[in-house]
Amino acid sequence: MSEAQRGQDETSEEESSDSDEEGQKVEDITMSKVQARAARRDRRRLKVNYSIKLVDISQVLVARRMILERNKTGEVVDESLLLKELGITGCLACRTPVCQWKPSVDEIACQARIKS
Repeated sequence: MSEAQRGQDETSEEESSDSDEEGQKVEDITMSKVQARAARRDRRRLKVNYSIKLVDISQVLVARRMILERNKTGEVVDESLLLKELGITGCLACRTPVCQWKPSVDEIACQARIKS
């Protein structure tokens, strides 16, 4: 090997060791940032979980119901009251708890007329 090649080899070794050190520094900085971000995320989760535990769920439901009732128009409120009065099987056409509708057309007569 000539002296010029030896000099180049030594220079490249020095450059590679410098780049390794710089790479290690960058990696350390990146890891510290990642760890700091993870720590902030954990603290944020603890705050959220702690605040949720303090609030009673029944209070949340009552507040939600009040907001929903406040945002309704008069027609919607009247209709919801009517539905409560009629119950599950209520008929909105008859406005009775059980439908009392009677057909006003004789089906048999109409079918016979259609066939003929």
